[in-house]
Amino acid sequence: MIFKDKKLIFFYFANILSIFFGLILYLIVIGNSDVNLAKLMFSYSVHLILGSILTFGSNLYIFNGLSLLKSEKEKISYIIKNNSLFFKVTILAIFIVIIISILDLLFSPYKKNFGMDLWPLFFAAFLLSLNKIFYFNFLGFKYFKICYQIMILRALTILLIFLIFIFNFNFKFEIIISTSFITAELFIIIFSLKKITSIKLLKINFSNFASIKQMKNSFKLFGDYLFAEIILKVDVFISMLKFELKSITVYLISLLFIEGILTFTIIIRNYFSSKNGYLISNNNFEEYINKFKIFSIYSLVSTIMLIFASIICLTILNFYFANFDTLAFKYFFIMAIGYFFYSLFAASELIFLNRKKYFKQTMYFILALGIQLFFIFILIEDYGIISFPIAISAMFVSMALFILIEILSLNKSSNKVM
Repeated sequence: MIFKDKKLIFFYFANILSIFFGLILYLIVIGNSDVNLAKLMFSYSVHLILGSILTFGSNLYIFNGLSLLKSEKEKISYIIKNNSLFFKVTILAIFIVIIISILDLLFSPYKKNFGMDLWPLFFAAFLLSLNKIFYFNFLGFKYFKICYQIMILRALTILLIFLIFIFNFNFKFEIIISTSFITAELFIIIFSLKKITSIKLLKINFSNFASIKQMKNSFKLFGDYLFAEIILKVDVFISMLKFELKSITVYLISLLFIEGILTFTIIIRNYFSSKNGYLISNNNFEEYINKFKIFSIYSLVSTIMLIFASIICLTILNFYFANFDTLAFKYFFIMAIGYFFYSLFAASELIFLNRKKYFKQTMYFILALGIQLFFIFILIEDYGIISFPIAISAMFVSMALFILIEILSLNKSSNKVM
């Protein structure tokens, strides 16, 4: 089954390597300071969320258009028709980064726990937004090899920058974070440039530049991608305002393992959609559902294996770190319960996108975020930090149910077609 799909195995291998590099980084950070992990997680959250905002859904819009086409000639023709969207989004992103950087210099609500201005992270996020668009173009063209390489390059570069600066220079930790993020994204842009040029993404289509249709379609997916990134990051922002760094570090350690498992699920989801999204546009619903069942097993088996691997890693951390708090196990188990149900259906998470139900795809993530915030706000005063893992577990269950309802709807449509 899964072992016969070599491309998916390579995605797994690339992700395992990147997670391994990330784990080494987190161990270095935890060993260096008991508060720097929270700073790193906060910075990474800003980096990911703003990077997603600055794409304005253009990455998913282009990816969906490419995944519904079969031949490379058709895909290049599609890029030529739509590449002006990339330049419009880039101009808008630069303008926003300038505005929020000015606001950050005037007002900085996180100064208590984060010892410098955030504008360098904003610039890094802008570079990340470009790389997100590039990456989803590669997925749409099924250039999987360069996707593997980008995954490894980003994680390795960040790790190396941290190793160089932590052990050789006496810089503030926040400066090391910003430098590593900016350097990694610049390396990826340079690395991707030749391939991006070959698919005509950087060739401006002036005849279509004034069109706003692309931006409208892209903005329909803006909420989708924004909320997709926020759902496992909103608690970091709330905790940084509500609690001291030391008290949230234990929870963030357990959250790291859930995020690591999620990366594998996202790989399966993106790979499944890039290979089988066209089945929906061809009204071949029965074949799509059959493929989904196979990938659902991939996702479930991977999740079970990774949960056990995470428990082993947490046990090792508990053995080697004297200040390790066993509450991390409790937090992890609570989140893992909800994640188990989500993993059954997550391979088809882009089903709304493939069916061109852009607003429904956005509502899916709004619902997930709403469920999480609801549980946090009703539990946080009485239960403190444990409200976060409970909220995340409930969120994953709600996401699973939402996807299940859409799959059942597709199954009904399949019966009608038959």
